[in-house]
Amino acid sequence: MPLLQELHFNPEQIVFKDNDETNSIYFVSKGELEIFIADDSFEERKAVSKIKILHTIGRGQVFGVQEFFTGGVRNFNIRSKSFSTCLKIDRN
Repeated sequence: MPLLQELHFNPEQIVFKDNDETNSIYFVSKGELEIFIADDSFEERKAVSKIKILHTIGRGQVFGVQEFFTGGVRNFNIRSKSFSTCLKIDRN
């Protein structure tokens, strides 16, 4: 497996979720992604998720740094806002 992987994401595609145990760092080379939290609840027997956007990141920015170096779990969600390309490096 190569050290650096190029990943492509469609709009609204989830990159990773809260509590994921991945140890990867991502560099945004194209597009925009959203850091968000979701308040999951049940309303009239169907799941409802309210999303709060915390930050939008784009080309030249990086995410997943803390988990890459500490091995901790993710405490936020990331999804692609547009067609996006990221470069991913795994800790292992």
